[in-house]
Amino acid sequence: MPEPGGGGPRAPLSAVDGFGRTAREEKLRARDAKLKHDADDARMAALYRQHVLGEKLPEGGFVSLDSLGAKPAAKVEEHTEEVMGD
Repeated sequence: MPEPGGGGPRAPLSAVDGFGRTAREEKLRARDAKLKHDADDARMAALYRQHVLGEKLPEGGFVSLDSLGAKPAAKVEEHTEEVMGD
């Protein structure tokens, strides 16, 4: 008669890829997976801008602030009025 539960020795969860032994390990794995996913998203976005939109890569990876099209803030003149009395 076969044993209930599969009959073979069970591997500990730490040996199985993707499971942490503690909540801390699970949080670290989740954080690492999110960082990797975000890096892949940024790389794919850069490739999309380069190949589909036809944007050129800046020389040396440096993007100057002038090329971003930011306009300098207009100077505001302060008008002071003379106050007489108290």
